[in-house]
Amino acid sequence: MRALKLLLFLCSTGFAAETTYWIDEVGQRQLTMVEDEARRVTLSFRWTYDPGALPGWNGNGQRAGDSTVFAVTVADENEIRDPFFRAKRSENRLEIDFRSPDKPDQPDPGIRGVFTRLSDEKRLLVAKREFEAAEARLVLALQNATRDGRHDDKVIVSDWRAKWADLRKKWLSISYAPDGVKPEADPLFWQRLAQATMFGYAFNEQRVDPKNKGGWAGDYNDGFGGSITIRERKEGALRINLNCSRGLDAGDLNVTDVAGDIPASAVKKQGELRTAEAVLELNGGAEGAPPKKVRVKLQRRGGALWVEAVFLQPGDRKGWLDGIYRWYPVPEMAE
Repeated sequence: MRALKLLLFLCSTGFAAETTYWIDEVGQRQLTMVEDEARRVTLSFRWTYDPGALPGWNGNGQRAGDSTVFAVTVADENEIRDPFFRAKRSENRLEIDFRSPDKPDQPDPGIRGVFTRLSDEKRLLVAKREFEAAEARLVLALQNATRDGRHDDKVIVSDWRAKWADLRKKWLSISYAPDGVKPEADPLFWQRLAQATMFGYAFNEQRVDPKNKGGWAGDYNDGFGGSITIRERKEGALRINLNCSRGLDAGDLNVTDVAGDIPASAVKKQGELRTAEAVLELNGGAEGAPPKKVRVKLQRRGGALWVEAVFLQPGDRKGWLDGIYRWYPVPEMAE
């Protein structure tokens, strides 16, 4: 009984941990606030005029009464955090302004204004609408991509479209875990779908660099956290590094790093199609253990690189290297 009374007291005095969601529908900003038992508050802002956007500004502070004073989150406590802001909260309204609004020349990262609280039902509706907006933008991006660019680049669109359903499924397996709720009834599920779709439309809104000549050398990116660098050696061999960092949370990233050389004898060219294949070593293995190996097959044509990767040793791995990567030229070295 005493424990129950204590729990009721903590809840009634506002000390229970709490997560609330807020929206500025005019400015298309969303805010997540998390308050712990000590009234420490973290704030995460997203700008959703690009549907599926990732959090863009994070802050933290302390609540006292109906106000929370906060500033940007920094890694080093000695960093300067000015300016400080104040979030004044009522039941369904949150107003954010500078802590000292009369102080001149304070930079605003775009977080001031009035936000209204999202109920569970409204939050689900907003998340579904954001996903629908991301889907519409992906459709438009694919349509435009088939009309623009060179003829040999249009195969990128058709091949990417065929891989899209599996690509989104793999991304969700990393970024979303059901928490006792049916995914269709979970706003986070729809938000993760929107984020995956954002990666998709951002990839397809890009155009191939006009410097592209179909050669191997360059940097490549698949839009979902995968990147590849290829450099050509004088004797015709390739130096290659494949890296992927899949996921949204720093503590739950699926990182894979593969590097090595592909000998000139395994590098082929037939017309505009270039191919290469080799078994490369996986970096970052346990100390003293034999290196794990990955069979990598590459196809280079148009403005993209097609990658197939087979891990030759079994393991629990959610990250992936397979996919279509867009080409970018080798960065010019600053003098």
